[in-house]
Amino acid sequence: MSFFEKGKLSGDDVHLTPLINDLDTGIWKYNFNTREVKWSTGFYTLLGYQVNEIECDAYTFFEHLLYHGDKPFFSTPLTTG
Repeated sequence: MSFFEKGKLSGDDVHLTPLINDLDTGIWKYNFNTREVKWSTGFYTLLGYQVNEIECDAYTFFEHLLYHGDKPFFSTPLTTG
């Protein structure tokens, strides 16, 4: 799901979607509980794709888009403190 798909969003995303998509920047959001991924229009653009031209999901990001050398960083749990 992307921020572009306004009808499927809930919570703060509904109100932030126009702002997020109007910014010329890439925003990527991942919900660790639901494993839901959202990409802004700018994120697709940074990747060189049109909105929904590629699957917006964690598998596509981690297996096809993320540089292999960065995978360990993304796989390491964040700690606070």
